[in-house]
Amino acid sequence: MKKISTKLSVVKTMPKLQHRIPNEEYDVAESNVVKWLIQQPDVLQHLFETMKDRKLIKYNSDTSTWQGIEYEEACPHGYSDWDDCPDCRH
Repeated sequence: MKKISTKLSVVKTMPKLQHRIPNEEYDVAESNVVKWLIQQPDVLQHLFETMKDRKLIKYNSDTSTWQGIEYEEACPHGYSDWDDCPDCRH
């Protein structure tokens, strides 16, 4: 069996919660299980570290910010392509 992060050990103490609300269309944002999980700092830290370790997010030391590896910033002047903007063109 694969080793489980100690940061996830808090999940073992989760009380009885519903994931799907009976007689309602499924919405993960309304899941009581998910709501409980995202209130656990260690679970959130584990999620962040997993995304970082799998290189799905990257850090920009110049701006002290993180972003998804496929995120593309839009031109601040309203052009849909950086190359179309006379101010942003490199």
